[in-house]
Amino acid sequence: RVVKALQAKNKIVAFIGDGVNDATSIKHADVGVSMGKTGTDLSQQSADIILSDDNFENIVTAIEEGRRIYDNIFKFTAYLLSCNSAEIFTLLILTIVNTPLPFTAIQILFANIIADVPPSLSIGLEPVEKDTMDRPPRDPKAKFFPWYCAVVVALQGLVMSAICIVGFYSALYWESYALPHARCLAFAMLVFIQLIHAFLSRSFTYSVFQTGILGNKWMIGMVSFSAACLIGGLYIPVLSDTLYLLP
Repeated sequence: RVVKALQAKNKIVAFIGDGVNDATSIKHADVGVSMGKTGTDLSQQSADIILSDDNFENIVTAIEEGRRIYDNIFKFTAYLLSCNSAEIFTLLILTIVNTPLPFTAIQILFANIIADVPPSLSIGLEPVEKDTMDRPPRDPKAKFFPWYCAVVVALQGLVMSAICIVGFYSALYWESYALPHARCLAFAMLVFIQLIHAFLSRSFTYSVFQTGILGNKWMIGMVSFSAACLIGGLYIPVLSDTLYLLP
């Protein structure tokens, strides 16, 4: 009755129990927790979480880890969307103004492989943020990706696209580069911008000056790997010929 009364008031209810009489409340609670050592089989079968060592402190650890995983999935998604939107905006804008495109299809594929995948994987391994446990509980009815986050991601994509377009135009029209050389410059700019953006994507609420660049060792390694792949694509003949890149 207490569980249902609280849920009727739009409260998120967690219930901890270990006996047969607790099974009903554990089952109806939003988060049912049962003891692993002293809990009955029925209470454990009804629970969402089982404390294997009956230590309540592990609940706090589990909540912190759950929030870290949720945050990293969100940041992972935002990073990939912003990088892909930068490529889409670049191609879309230059197609509308009837200008030669700055990337070939194989270059876009290579950029997605080396600039998107490795850094995004390292974002998934991002350590927990310092204020994670200070936040109020998340509204379960809230959208995973609210509209204002989509606006931020779109603006990030537009900024990266604008930088790439300016570099491409500068090379093609002001410096009179041949189209293959201008494309190579635009491609290198796009990849490096996205790699830099990976460090900015470590947090959606803190700037890179607050998070730093050394807090995630995996990101250092993945970004270095992606940069090495770009350099290899530019200077290794087999790769540069395949990707239509010029050093």
